[in-house]
Amino acid sequence: MQKYTGQILAIVFVVLIVTSVIGFALYARIVRDSQRVVDERASIEANELTETITGLLTSSDYDNLTQDSVLNTIYEDLDCLYTADGCRVSNMTLERLKDFLKALGFGEDIFSDFDFDDEYCKVEIAMRYNNENDRLDIEQDYAYSVFLNKVDWNECTSIDFFMKDIDSDGFVVSTFYGNHDGSNEIASYKDYARDDIEGFLYSKTGYNWENYDNSSLNFPANYGVKKGDYDIHEVRFKSLGGSSDLSWKLNGKCDVNGYLFVEVGATCGGKYIGKEFILYGDVFAPPLFDYVLFNGYGNLEMDWDFN
Repeated sequence: MQKYTGQILAIVFVVLIVTSVIGFALYARIVRDSQRVVDERASIEANELTETITGLLTSSDYDNLTQDSVLNTIYEDLDCLYTADGCRVSNMTLERLKDFLKALGFGEDIFSDFDFDDEYCKVEIAMRYNNENDRLDIEQDYAYSVFLNKVDWNECTSIDFFMKDIDSDGFVVSTFYGNHDGSNEIASYKDYARDDIEGFLYSKTGYNWENYDNSSLNFPANYGVKKGDYDIHEVRFKSLGGSSDLSWKLNGKCDVNGYLFVEVGATCGGKYIGKEFILYGDVFAPPLFDYVLFNGYGNLEMDWDFN
């Protein structure tokens, strides 16, 4: 009888151990699932907050955003905007973020649909202006314009533009001249002339295409800043057959609207979501409205067969 009693106790202990192991495993899984749900929810909220701020900034007027009175709501010293690292503020409360967005012209009820507080979510915003070490990737079928209408060429010694081949055949430089009003905005354009457009090849020359040897495309040395009674308004770069990098260097005091590199991030419940984007100083027309259209394919050479 004692033998069977011992066997029963052993079986009971085994059952208890197995049950405990299963119970702990189920508990651990429930805890992991619960934490996963919490983490996913925090990530979703951080992403929603980041996307909301990004949408508000990208829809803002560039000149308004770059006013000292607006930027001082989040940055104490604005000189860092001109450095390579830029200005950055972390652990920003929602109240401080609201003050910044209010200075931009948005209402106070922007975050009324968000169900979190300052302790749960913190915001990070970093900005810096472009510098001569930056390179803009101009993809095939896209264009980038730099507006020179506000440049005082008595104070601005020169502007050097550089293009770098990524995987393209060449690029086109188009210059636009016109008359300007008292605010230096375009009032009328100069009629198109053949020499307003110039094409370059990276590795060879062909017919009316010039070879580009990574040298500077300089204003006013290579390109006039005045043609007749018209002043330079815009210079446009288009990459052909692939992507090219554009950079420029300002020599002297040159009033050229560049762009802002912006990084926006939000941390909610310990989960961080960040976005990076560029805010351009001027809005330029897409290549569809250029005088000369290229499809970006084929050989960059003239077809002389007129038959």
